[in-house]
Amino acid sequence: MKAAVVTGISLGIGKVICETLVGDGYFVHGIYRRGKGETKRIKQLLESVEIYYIDASDRQSTDSFTERMKAFEFDAIVNTTAMINFHPVDEFDYSDWDETLEANLSVPLRI
Repeated sequence: MKAAVVTGISLGIGKVICETLVGDGYFVHGIYRRGKGETKRIKQLLESVEIYYIDASDRQSTDSFTERMKAFEFDAIVNTTAMINFHPVDEFDYSDWDETLEANLSVPLRI
């Protein structure tokens, strides 16, 4: 059976991609940060899904996931997770910048 990692499976395009891949015969390792209720519903409806909570802005959370995933081989990795912190320019905060870069650039690279 083919296998894939899909980030952001609880909402929008990530959810649709997860459902489509399972329909095409994939086993999906799905990652979510928000939408726990919807994620549980997906798991109940789709047998070929394993779900993991990851805070993409937290490197330790992501590293723990990637360590667990070393036991598997994947045919696809689909990143649909993205985040941004909006603030007025005069309230710019480098910690928000770092969190955004971690979630949007570093996580997909490490996975």
